[in-house]
Amino acid sequence: MKDKVRNHSNEIRCRDGQPLILRWTDVCYAVLITGISALCLELFHRMIVVYKDVYHSDIRYYVRSAADDSSLHWKRLIEFVFSKLYDINQDTMELNIYLALVIAAIIVVNFLMIRYYLKEDGIFPARQVIQFFSIAALFMAPIYVPGFHAYFYRFSFDVFAWHSPTQQSMILFSMIATLCFFKLFLSYEDGLHAGWWLATTVTVFLSAYAKPSFYMDLAATVCILFLIELIAGGREGFLRRLWRLFLMGCTLIPAGLYLILLNRIEYAEGGDSEDKVVIGFTNMFAQPHIKAGFLCGLALAIVVCAVNIRRLSDRQYRFAALILLTGILQWLFISEEGPSAAYGNFSWGRDYGDYFILLVSVALALGNWYSRDRLFGGRKTPQVIYFIIVGGLFLLHLLSGLCYFYLVLTGHGYYI
Repeated sequence: MKDKVRNHSNEIRCRDGQPLILRWTDVCYAVLITGISALCLELFHRMIVVYKDVYHSDIRYYVRSAADDSSLHWKRLIEFVFSKLYDINQDTMELNIYLALVIAAIIVVNFLMIRYYLKEDGIFPARQVIQFFSIAALFMAPIYVPGFHAYFYRFSFDVFAWHSPTQQSMILFSMIATLCFFKLFLSYEDGLHAGWWLATTVTVFLSAYAKPSFYMDLAATVCILFLIELIAGGREGFLRRLWRLFLMGCTLIPAGLYLILLNRIEYAEGGDSEDKVVIGFTNMFAQPHIKAGFLCGLALAIVVCAVNIRRLSDRQYRFAALILLTGILQWLFISEEGPSAAYGNFSWGRDYGDYFILLVSVALALGNWYSRDRLFGGRKTPQVIYFIIVGGLFLLHLLSGLCYFYLVLTGHGYYI
C-alpha cells in the first residue's frame, strides 16, 4: 500500500512556518468576544434611547448631532461616522453595531499589544493565556475599597469609559498607532518601512480625529524619546539617525494640522463658543479622593513597575511610562474655562495613559512569571511574595471592573 501524503499547501501558516492550529480555546475566545459585544450592543441601545431615564451617557449627544442637518459633522470621527451610519435608514442600529465592533476590536488589539511586549522580551506563552488577559484588561478598574476609595468612576484612574464613544474609538486607534509606531521606532537604525510609516500616519490621525488627547501625549513622548536617541548615540552617525527620526516625526504632521483646524473652530475668538483653553498649573491632586483614586487605580502598575524599574531602559517600556507621565502633565497643566470646563476634556489623555500602563504592566508581570528564574536573583521567597501581591491586585482590579460594568449595564449610571 502506498503511503498517503497529506497536502499542506492550503494550510494557514504562522511566520515561523508552523501551521496555525485552531483549538477549542480559540472558539471560546471568539464566543466570549461575541458575547461581550452583544451585551455592549444592548447597553449602547439603552444609552441611545436613555432607557427608563437612567442610562445617561455621551452617546445620546452624538446621536442627536448625527440626526441634525449640520455642515460640521466632519470635524470629529464619531460625529462623521454616526451621521453616515444614521443616513443609511434613519435608524440607530448601525451606530450600535459600530460601537460594539469597537469594543470587540479593542480586545483583539489588547491581545496584540500583550503579545508584542512579551515577544520583544523573548517570551512566547500559549496564546490562550494572552487571550484571557486581553479580555481581562478591558474590565480592569480602580480597586473599590469601602471607606478609602468607594468609587468606580468618580475620582478614579484607569476605568473604561463605557459611556464615551469618542474615548472608546480613541483607545482603539491609539493602540493600533502605538503598535505601528513600535514597528518603526524599535528598529529605525535598520531603516524605515514605508508601509509601517503610512500605517502610523493614518492611525495617529484617526486617533486624533476620534479625540485629540492621545495625540498630545504622543507628540510630547516622541520629542522626549527622539532627544534621548540623539544624545545616547547609536550604531550609525548622528545625521543619519537625525534624518530617520525626522521622517518618523513626520507621521504626526497630518494629525497636528487637523488639531490646529479643530482649535480654530472650537476656540475661535469672536465665535459662538464661550470656551477657552488655559495653560497653567492646577493642583488636581488636591481634590478630595484623587490620591486614593491614583493608588487604587494604578495599584498593579505601581507594584510591577517598581520591581521592574530597570526595564525603563528598554524603549517600549520607556514609551509606556512617558505616555502616562505626559497624560498626567496634560491633566495638571491644561484646562478649559467656560461651559465645557466641567467635561474634563484634558483628562482623557491621562485616562488613556492609565489604561495603557496597566495593560503593559499585565504583560510585564506575565513576563516575570515566565522568566521567574531570573527574578530577584532566583530567590524563591521574594518571588512568592511578589506573585501573591500581583495576583491579588490583578483579581481586585478585575472584580472591581466587572462590578462596575454590571452596574452600568443594569442602569445605575456611569458616574458612580
